[in-house]
Amino acid sequence: SMIPVKELADIRTITGPLLIFRDNHTRFCAVKFSVRGRDMGTAVAEAQKKVNAAIHLPEGYSLKWTGDFENQQRASKRLAQVVPVSIAIIFVILFVLFSNARDAGLVLLNVPFAAVGGIAALLLTGFNFSISAGIGFIALFGICIQNGVIMISDIKHNLHTRLDRKSV
Repeated sequence: SMIPVKELADIRTITGPLLIFRDNHTRFCAVKFSVRGRDMGTAVAEAQKKVNAAIHLPEGYSLKWTGDFENQQRASKRLAQVVPVSIAIIFVILFVLFSNARDAGLVLLNVPFAAVGGIAALLLTGFNFSISAGIGFIALFGICIQNGVIMISDIKHNLHTRLDRKSV
């Protein structure tokens, strides 16, 4: 015999999520927010502190901060590894170019001064440090090293020219 559905179940309309997201066979709910007027790192750190203080998840639940923040953290770690290695490689190249450590060191001595100027520019313009700014710093370091190489080469050339004129 036929049984009406209303006798088997209580059917009603409720408001809920349109989709159930899954990742690695686990359901998840995404909470999104945008950061404007400040850098993402400090904004997410502040949000993490507030969320950790206010929300205590039951067993079996977890909280993960992903998206652009996760990408920024990964890129920052990579930059922290790449920059010192790059500077060491540049020192070796400069050592081969100039045949002495003193001139190579003089060229690399420009890098901290360029960094101070870059940080001052960020502070004066009100921009926050980001991955884009980090790449800009790498370009700045390249320019200051190039200028140092040109300056040392020109000084050596002028010294040799002057010594050749005196010997004639």
